[in-house]
Amino acid sequence: MQNNYHEMQIKLVCAQWLERNYGADNAGFLINEFSANNSSARADLVYVSQKEIVAVEIKSSKDNIKRLENQVKFLKKIYNRVDVVTTPKHLMNARAICARENVGLHLISEKNIETVLKGRSRRIDPVALQKIIFPLAIRQKKNFVASEEQYRIFLLKKYGSTNKAVTKVQQSSEIDASYIRNLNPHHVRRAQLQHRKMAYQNDLRELVEKIQSTQSSSNSSLEISTP
Repeated sequence: MQNNYHEMQIKLVCAQWLERNYGADNAGFLINEFSANNSSARADLVYVSQKEIVAVEIKSSKDNIKRLENQVKFLKKIYNRVDVVTTPKHLMNARAICARENVGLHLISEKNIETVLKGRSRRIDPVALQKIIFPLAIRQKKNFVASEEQYRIFLLKKYGSTNKAVTKVQQSSEIDASYIRNLNPHHVRRAQLQHRKMAYQNDLRELVEKIQSTQSSSNSSLEISTP
């Protein structure tokens, strides 16, 4: 495999891999570049199923893995399972880190993912669940008690069924770079903002053209009526 196999290419393969491995209940969905409650640790891909919330950390050949251990330690607190996907360049160093932290390690080669370390599923840290995952406005609601089930429901409502960009991958042909980017809620919001801006500019341009046309017609009438 070429050493410049970059992150977006890995994400395309990971999206299919996540569906195959965690999508058996047909109710899961992907989120791209998700940061729980704007926390400092961002997961490259998240897969939410009925049973688990899985975070995928990607380290391509172009990446530096100096921060990998700290990233994994944080992700373990707020996800049931953490999987690291990397290339042969970082395999030895990543293996040592993943073995210590008991998280999954997977090697990507061409369009295949090979499991090196399986890792394990765990309960989400209750303190992290309360303080990191849910925004303050939700935590302050009367009778609110944080739970993993609420976390899944929260993600489903915020990024799943109500977000048309986050759709289940049914055929491999549906997965491309545009599909992955649209799984990022921030990208979707930026795209919507850009669409509204362009619509406004088009409306404004049409209005100006209409005014100019009306003025032109009015001037022509005046010229004809002048003796």
